[in-house]
This record gives sequence, C-alpha cells and structure tokens, in this order.
Amino acid sequence: MAKRFIDSIKLKKGEVNISLTLIGYRDNEERLFVLYSPALNLYSYGENEEEAWTAFDETIHLYIDHVIQENTIEKDLKKLGWKQHRHFRKRYNPPIYDPREIMSKKGVDSFNVIDKQLELQAS
Repeated sequence: MAKRFIDSIKLKKGEVNISLTLIGYRDNEERLFVLYSPALNLYSYGENEEEAWTAFDETIHLYIDHVIQENTIEKDLKKLGWKQHRHFRKRYNPPIYDPREIMSKKGVDSFNVIDKQLELQAS
C-alpha cells in the first residue's frame, strides 16, 4: 500500500525548505550503506550510515544549488511527479510512493524507512 510520507518542499524568496524521508539499506554486494530519497531520486552511500548521511548532505546541497542556479527547480519537481499545492503556489506535494515496491524493483529485500526528517534551508 502506498503511503504519503512527510516529504515537502517550500520555495520562499530564494530559499528552499526541504523535508525528506529516506530509505536506508546495506548493499551487501558493494559493502556500503545506501541512503535513497524516492521523492527526489537522489542517492548517497558510505561505508557506514554516518558516512552515507554526510554524503547525502553534500548531494542534496549540490542538487539544490544546481536547480536554483539554473532556475529549473519547479520544472525538475514536476518531472519527478511533484504537484503544486492548491492554495500555496510555492509549495509542492510529493508523489505517493511505496518503499516496498521501489526496493523490490531494485532487488533489495531488507531496508529501513528512516523516520528522521532532513530539514534543509538553502539559498
């Protein structure tokens, strides 16, 4: 069953506020810990969870800096399935996804949905 997680993006005068739910799993073949954001289709990895979080922080900052610099954030979000909020034009609602379905397609049987929300402000 698909579940709406607490993914959100708010654009405000050059600032981007992001809250994401990530899926974490150990890639036994590569012996790495992987973090994946289905809402933005971004990955990071490290030898352990801490390294993966450090890498994800860099990944998300690079992504946001790029889409802001290129002025493509709204286009990119729509391409990823995000929908503009009905009443708040600078807020976007994420696509609904099912982590089990996503990870099954990737051939991953064991994973955790990480409840910790990443809050990011970038300008």
